[in-house]
Amino acid sequence: MDYFILLNLKKEPFSNSPDPELFYSSFQHRNCLQKLELALRLRRGLSVVIGNIGTGKSTLSRQLVRMVGKDDSKIRPYLLLDPEFTSAKEFLRTIGKTFGVPSNPEDSEWQMKEDIKTHLFQQGVDLQLVPVLIIDEGQKIPDFCIEILREFLNYETNQHKLLQIIIFAQEEFQAVLKRKANFADRITTLQRLTSLSFSDTRKMIRFRIEKCRRNPAGKLRLFSPAALLAIYLLSGGYPRKIVMLCSKIILNMLVKNKKRAGLFLVFAAVRETFIPSAGRYKRVAGTLIVLMAATASLFLKFDQNSVSPISERKLVQKTSATMGIVPIPGNTITTAVPKPDLPKENLVQSVLPTEPEIRKKETEFQPLDHIESVRESEERILGTLAIQRGDSLNKIISRVYGSFNLNRLEAVLALNPHINNPERIIAGAEITLPALNKPIQLESGQIIIQLAPRQSLQDAYLLFTGYPDSAPHLLMLPNWEENGKVSFSLIVAELFSNEQQAQNTLDSLPERYKESAMLIPRKP
Repeated sequence: MDYFILLNLKKEPFSNSPDPELFYSSFQHRNCLQKLELALRLRRGLSVVIGNIGTGKSTLSRQLVRMVGKDDSKIRPYLLLDPEFTSAKEFLRTIGKTFGVPSNPEDSEWQMKEDIKTHLFQQGVDLQLVPVLIIDEGQKIPDFCIEILREFLNYETNQHKLLQIIIFAQEEFQAVLKRKANFADRITTLQRLTSLSFSDTRKMIRFRIEKCRRNPAGKLRLFSPAALLAIYLLSGGYPRKIVMLCSKIILNMLVKNKKRAGLFLVFAAVRETFIPSAGRYKRVAGTLIVLMAATASLFLKFDQNSVSPISERKLVQKTSATMGIVPIPGNTITTAVPKPDLPKENLVQSVLPTEPEIRKKETEFQPLDHIESVRESEERILGTLAIQRGDSLNKIISRVYGSFNLNRLEAVLALNPHINNPERIIAGAEITLPALNKPIQLESGQIIIQLAPRQSLQDAYLLFTGYPDSAPHLLMLPNWEENGKVSFSLIVAELFSNEQQAQNTLDSLPERYKESAMLIPRKP
């Protein structure tokens, strides 16, 4: 539309239709598509993708249809959008019509099944085609349809299944799988979709804008960094909510003749889009206010390497009347936090790395004897890091703690008042990192894969540079000795109960890391 020219756009970048052209391939979506495609080409039979509302299942199903139909003429995808049927005959008649099987209204269920079986044998054996039934909204499938699908999976040759079935469903479909164990046993590929991280949320928004921009020259930044953060917090990282909120923001920008959206435009749009819980809305607003206040307060009267305690005390005195004062243990800086808005829950959680990158450095290998010694302690300091060229706080926090979130950013900023702008950190400067992560609890008999440990945070961090995304994810764990010194272990993020599975994963590590890796069982 013409009015999008004002924003240098040729079309709506945040349409709520599942447009494959605007599909952002995050790591989890890309991984899911690859596994589904592999299952199809190997003709394994049944695949299931489960995820909450708005995690991108419908868009993923369209992308799969588009991808396999374009790359391989022998794969014939058939998409069933609404599997809510009232009778077995209605379901069989719909499936037959979808496949192009002639039917008679007087046919019995048995006859319709036989006609579909004959058709599948012709397609799969005589013509060497691969029919694929893709079912969206799988949580609506009645139990009698599940039984029919199970029978379809019995149609096979000595080498492969004649019909490939992929079901995209919401979380409640797991209850169906529990009831229908003989159907669940046939699942060869089970994938789960979750919400996006902040990094992926930002990349998804920018990806859609780039796809729809009119003039490719220069950078098009329609959302400020604070707006991007607010969108992530308010949407919870769910793609559908992100798209809905961004669409409303774009419309408000056009109405108000704005070329860039800030925080106030986001909060104005959210009330017209969806209604988050009052507590969540307050926490989001409070968190963003804290970040802005902290950024302003930490840099009033200090240079890049020092801070003025006098200026800081004045700021605390001014804000203490309306704000709760929360001291950061082991540090002279005090952060002002709104009393009613921030949750009192623990600030951190163990999350698998989203951007694992590693660089090998020679060191003596020592096994991790007791993973329970990785204790949570907000009063401890992990150490200091020299910032490398190309580093960002987002990347550093993701590597050290497993993933990025606002609470971790606040803790790091509070310990490093010399960071003038969180968006831009200077190569060569040093930052101090607090100990935040919770311990990982191993059950008796579980096995971990450990790489060579490091004696300093800097050496451990360097291992994350250059590690391929396709390799098993890694997690950095601090270990404190009795004298208070800390060393660091890198382990594969997955815990194993089977030694052969653990060994197979170890064998899949990049060659130069495999030599220093070892299996460590948890003693009974």
